[in-house]
Amino acid sequence: MIRPTIALPTGPFDLHQEEIPAHTFDARLAALRLRMRGENLSHAVIHGSVFDHEALSHYTYFTPKLGPAYALVPADGPPRLLFSGGPGMKPSAARLTWITDVVALRGIEGDLKQWLEQTAEGRLAKVGLIEGSAMSRRDWRSVLRAADGPVVEFDGLLPTPAITSPANTTGAREICDRLVSTFTNSCNLGDDIRSACLDIERMAYREGAEDIRVLAARRPDGPPTRLPDEPLPMTGRTPIEMSLRHKGAWHTIAFALTPKA
Repeated sequence: MIRPTIALPTGPFDLHQEEIPAHTFDARLAALRLRMRGENLSHAVIHGSVFDHEALSHYTYFTPKLGPAYALVPADGPPRLLFSGGPGMKPSAARLTWITDVVALRGIEGDLKQWLEQTAEGRLAKVGLIEGSAMSRRDWRSVLRAADGPVVEFDGLLPTPAITSPANTTGAREICDRLVSTFTNSCNLGDDIRSACLDIERMAYREGAEDIRVLAARRPDGPPTRLPDEPLPMTGRTPIEMSLRHKGAWHTIAFALTPKA
């Protein structure tokens, strides 16, 4: 059997307004703008990627699938969402967020510069960057060039957003419990850490998960971290940390995989 080496960008991530009302995001956006005014910021740029999108999802619900995405938030007026993919993917991307201004990302420098010119109304823009530490160096520099003015790193100024919703967490917790039960009793000695975690992701989607993030230790009894790009042998007790979303609610659980002889 040939095992894949990347996670597939699939899953039922569509936003269901009946489960997460629009006023939930209105309140989050209002809180963000209150902090922007406290820092004298005219605009905010929220970065998200396939692996780091807590802040982006908190404010937009959007889960990036193919590459980086950005929420562009002015102090006043509607926000814009830039997503990785071609313009033909816009209808699919629009279903993943409450934001109505959804645009395919051509290049963050040019797209951001154009948006700032449209919304700054001739005034010097002071930009706050959220999750800039998770950006590639090239994209981070592109944001600095596009801003043509002061850029404030918002990391540390904003609390780490907890991605919650009015939905009950029972469903997410039950899926997590089933995954733990299955995989702590089924790992074979030949399994590598990455393949086991990808198997967890695939089963989670079959169980009805909307999103899942799995961290795994790179060495026995080490701290969980991002999945390695290459297979790593499972030679001992491997700590796993899993966060799973179901009907808008997240549940996080820690457990360990031990290969069976």
